[in-house]
Amino acid sequence: MKIHIIGCSGSGKTYLANALSKKYNNDEWIIEGVYYAWVQQFFDEADKIYVLDMPSYLYKSRIIMRSIKRKLGIRKGKKDIHNTDSCKWHRNRLS
Repeated sequence: MKIHIIGCSGSGKTYLANALSKKYNNDEWIIEGVYYAWVQQFFDEADKIYVLDMPSYLYKSRIIMRSIKRKLGIRKGKKDIHNTDSCKWHRNRLS
């Protein structure tokens, strides 16, 4: 199953991607984010598309807390997480 998750920063895209990967044991791809240059191809290929629409107070507070935790070294950044073997979901790369 191919799943695409979109939403603004702090809306929970990565959290949902990890949860869905565990639930479905997805061997194809779960991709999250919205980047205009390549998004149409993934919309066309996706079996399911989840749109996360959160109130601004919620995603703004999540972004602030995430930034504070990263600065304090409590939480790793996304680049640090995706470069490790502990990543539970896959990105389909454009050829």
